[in-house]
Amino acid sequence: MNKYLEENLTKEQKDSIEHLKKTWSRTTQPEFVIRGEGAVVVQCFSFNSLKAIHLLIEKDGYTHS
Repeated sequence: MNKYLEENLTKEQKDSIEHLKKTWSRTTQPEFVIRGEGAVVVQCFSFNSLKAIHLLIEKDGYTHS
């Protein structure tokens, strides 16, 4: 994770990202959402498919698609 993300993610967001890394076979680096009030988006890939889902992680750690 780059320095800017490390400094600006909340603890709850970092915990959610770690949980996603354990749940999905591959995740991309989080990216802040324009006008997202601190939310980040992470692209997640399943084990048996090339399909991906984009998940949004709010500042409080709440994750949704």
